Amino acid sequence: MLSSRLFWRIFLTHVLLIVVSTVALSMTVSRGYRELIESQFATETENVAQSLAEYSREVLSRERTPHRGDAFYKLADTRGYRVHVFDDEGNVVASTAASSEFDNLRLNGKLTSNLESSTAQQMDSSNSEDEMVLVRRIGAPSEVLGYLQLEAPRTSIERQLARLSGMTGQVTLAVCFFGVLLAGILAARITQPLEELTRASQAITIGNLYQTVPVNSSDELGTLAKTFNTMSRELSTRINELQQQGQQLRENSERLATVLGGMVEGVIAVDSKEQILFANDAAFRMIEFEARRVIGRPYWEVVRNTDVQRVVRDVLAGEYQLQREINLARSQSRIAFIASRLPGEPCPGVVLVLHDVTELRRLEKIRSEFVSNVGHELKTPVAAIQACTETLFAGAIDDPKDAGHFLQQITDHAERLHKLIIDLMELAKIESEEDAFRRESIDIGVPIQEAIDEHYSVAQSKHIELTYKSTIEELPVLADLDGVRTIVNNLLDNALNYTPEGGQVRVEWSQQGDDVLILISDTGMGIERKHLERIFERFYRVDSARSRDAGGTGLGLAIVKHLCQLFSGSIDVTSEPNQGSTFSIRFPLHRPTSVKSAEAIPS
Repeated sequence: MLSSRLFWRIFLTHVLLIVVSTVALSMTVSRGYRELIESQFATETENVAQSLAEYSREVLSRERTPHRGDAFYKLADTRGYRVHVFDDEGNVVASTAASSEFDNLRLNGKLTSNLESSTAQQMDSSNSEDEMVLVRRIGAPSEVLGYLQLEAPRTSIERQLARLSGMTGQVTLAVCFFGVLLAGILAARITQPLEELTRASQAITIGNLYQTVPVNSSDELGTLAKTFNTMSRELSTRINELQQQGQQLRENSERLATVLGGMVEGVIAVDSKEQILFANDAAFRMIEFEARRVIGRPYWEVVRNTDVQRVVRDVLAGEYQLQREINLARSQSRIAFIASRLPGEPCPGVVLVLHDVTELRRLEKIRSEFVSNVGHELKTPVAAIQACTETLFAGAIDDPKDAGHFLQQITDHAERLHKLIIDLMELAKIESEEDAFRRESIDIGVPIQEAIDEHYSVAQSKHIELTYKSTIEELPVLADLDGVRTIVNNLLDNALNYTPEGGQVRVEWSQQGDDVLILISDTGMGIERKHLERIFERFYRVDSARSRDAGGTGLGLAIVKHLCQLFSGSIDVTSEPNQGSTFSIRFPLHRPTSVKSAEAIPS
């Protein structure tokens, strides 16, 4: 379409130039030839008038009598002219016309009025398109004898001019015809290579890179075609190389994105303009991003933390690597991050690697508190044993009454210390999953009943009513007999220790949906709501003094919680001060479809 428009523009432009030039030239030549013919005709007429002037003078001066055989008449007849001689009054003296026409002949007064000398003559062709009239004064300068009037018909020159116009028109048409053909050939010669170049260029734009056009000449268009072919070949080679490199970069980028996306650590890349280039899913989970669409946005619009912003700007300003930890108020988490500058000068950007150290710091705090609590729990009985021993060595051993009292204290604190060590070893064994518990399908009522039987005598000695409510049918769970017994024992110990005389402790177990529900309730002192979330922590005591008096180590509920989780169960507590407490334990009901078999707990 483009080439068609270009062809017609070039073609019409050349046709217009050729037609205008040819017509202008033909008109100029025709006008020149017309003027030449007119000039020759006028000159010839003047020459004839000059030849007849002497004869006319002789006739006007009466020196000659006009006769039809004179040269005057012959010359006029030969030329086809009509010649008249008038006296100074305008009367016909001699004429090539018939005698009968003399009365109608008139001298051209417009021409005679302009004659000033005997040699002057005037020519006029404006009065008639068929003839040219020439008037010549005859006589001396001071005396006018008469006038010679020559009427030359224009028939001959009109025929010449008509032939000239015809020939000029034919030549003009022929030149225009061949000019149009030449314009078409020239336009096609110009537009065909351009059309090939256009086609090849359009093919390149849609992805067909290697294109060639025919080289049909050695002129500028041929040079352009050769240059285009070379450019197309080089472009195809370069583009193919770039596509291969781009493919490799895309593959590497996809691999890198996959690796970074699967990392536990968060990764954020920021360019030198402080705009985010990349952020993986872990970063979204760790940092409090305002929106998921963050690529291309300034990082300080997304990461609303002044510590991070300050570190990034310090690294961009020249620091190689900085490390910080921040607390996020919304998620209550602690994030450690390392900001490292990307290689290059000036600095092209910063990479932030984020680590969620919330759990690590919590564990460090728990470990610190655990060590402190263990040290404190061990210190109390050891200090008591040491004090009693020193007192005995100081002389109390000689007093049987005092010696017995101090030895009993040593025994009590040693038992407490032993129990604390046993609980610590038990808890460590459960947490490290190196225990000997094996999960198998058991009737939950068996270990519960055994634990109740073990504590029945203790309850009686403290005047506490210990009751239970069970079901007739078996309630199978996937657990360990000793483990479930340990759970119930610890909960019964707490219930009996914190229930005053005359109180009640009740144990119930039943099926509830797909679970087995165990309820252990007491009418003891109860627990305030603010302590309920922490009572399963190691060494946490609601009332430290009363707990130690009750003989607790502070590890029982921690052991219970870990064992419940080990057997895929859960434990909850509800309590009100002075209203007692109720511990609820749930285990999934196990209905094996095949022969019951033991299953080792995965480590």
